[in-house]
Amino acid sequence: MYYTGGPALSTFRLNKLLVQAQQFAPNLSKLEAKYLYFLDSEHPNLPYLLPDCSSDSSLSLVEGQYLVVIPRPGTIYPWQTKATDIAHVCGLSDINL
Repeated sequence: MYYTGGPALSTFRLNKLLVQAQQFAPNLSKLEAKYLYFLDSEHPNLPYLLPDCSSDSSLSLVEGQYLVVIPRPGTIYPWQTKATDIAHVCGLSDINL
């Protein structure tokens, strides 16, 4: 299951990246960066632990092309381990790392 989060980059940073990207793709008109939280759990209280989280599990997609950037499979970060530990302490024991 996944949850959508808030903006991953500031408007200033997105505008700067858009100008740079338009050098290679002149028809590019918009860039957007949002956090996506992929979780191995169906627990209903998870959205309360995630910042700016929406549990509707739907992205407001418009026609266009999308690129999802995720860590390499098998990569585990220290914050990921800590977040899993915090969820377990909160009684969300069905969450897997």
